[in-house]
Amino acid sequence: KIRKLIEDSPSFRCQTSGGTRSLRITASIGIASVSVAKSTEGNKLLKAALQALRQARFKGGNQVCVFDPVP
Repeated sequence: KIRKLIEDSPSFRCQTSGGTRSLRITASIGIASVSVAKSTEGNKLLKAALQALRQARFKGGNQVCVFDPVP
């Protein structure tokens, strides 16, 4: 819902030396989670979220990807 809300928001306007420009904002989001039963280091969880974010960007951006560990 957050990504869609950002995508559907009106364009932002900014002043440049050449005049006013409209900017369209989108979001790529990477998600990772850990089960309460599992103990994991915060660093590993952050790296997993970053990997999911890279995947979202690689797929063209403006989407949400969830970390999927290789079994």
